[in-house]
Amino acid sequence: MSLVEVDNSKVYLRQSNALTTAAYTLSRNEKRLVYLALDKILNNNVKEERGRFDVVIQHSEYASYFDEKHKNVSRDISKASAALNKREIVFYVPSEDGDDGEKALDGLSWTTKRSVRPKRGTTLLSFNAELVDLIRADKKYTGYFLHNAAKLNNPYSMRLYESLRQWVTLKRRNNERAGGDRSKEQCVNFGINWLIERYELPASYCRMSDFRRRFLIPAVEEISNKTDLAVTYTENSSKDGRKNSVVSITFKWMEKSEPKEERGLDCEDYVDLSKPPVKEQHEEDVFVEMGLVYLDTFNEESAAPSMEWALDFMISYQRVRGESPSDILKQSLLSRVSLHS
Repeated sequence: MSLVEVDNSKVYLRQSNALTTAAYTLSRNEKRLVYLALDKILNNNVKEERGRFDVVIQHSEYASYFDEKHKNVSRDISKASAALNKREIVFYVPSEDGDDGEKALDGLSWTTKRSVRPKRGTTLLSFNAELVDLIRADKKYTGYFLHNAAKLNNPYSMRLYESLRQWVTLKRRNNERAGGDRSKEQCVNFGINWLIERYELPASYCRMSDFRRRFLIPAVEEISNKTDLAVTYTENSSKDGRKNSVVSITFKWMEKSEPKEERGLDCEDYVDLSKPPVKEQHEEDVFVEMGLVYLDTFNEESAAPSMEWALDFMISYQRVRGESPSDILKQSLLSRVSLHS
């Protein structure tokens, strides 16, 4: 195997938000293959041929990126590529949901072929062209440096880190636009059901004790210890009278250092929330979080919301959070609406 040394601190992944919020489960090594493939497809301009995107992974390159022992890498990649070839990734289509609540979705395979060549020290992965087209068509991205994600070993930590990164840039840049302090602690709220569904957590994790012990605590600790984010969380209980009913988790983070120059970021990576987000363009939980960013960073340059938008927002907030908006939030909304009239 020829040695390929790489510097993963210079690799900046621009992962579409459609992929970040899709439902799937991958092992650590399968996820690593996807990281390298995304870099080659999105950053190195791999071309489509015969309905697929052929990505060559050099085994020594993989070993260097993820600091693995060379003698085990070939077999690890072979096993992971075999599993990846059988996996499905699910994209939900809320606008097409059934009247009875059945969810509309598109399920796609990750890859259509794999070719392992141990003597050459390479594995070729043929990524599904329809999948690549879908994630390329999404003009909103989650950006992060590979060296942070590469340190994570728990696949659920990898998914949670990506989900948090989706909001890090959005909140940081909108906060800066509004003249805020970039060192301010930020937060985002994810529903328990959303996390279980999108990360395809085992059925046993529906029990809060298992969810907390096997997913929440280990993932938060690993992200805080190994990446650029220091993360804490708060469990939010339902306000409808049920005891011990946790419906969502509020994740809070601080960036550990001044963000590096984020190479490759274009305007599409940044959602300017100087005007109210459009509900029909987002899933309801995302709409609520974006609405909160819009309200929190509202200034003289912001477009005021209509009463119709404010009512829609409050209804969505209650449905997503399981509680009515606070009096402070209601007052904030009404004060913004008055500017619209």
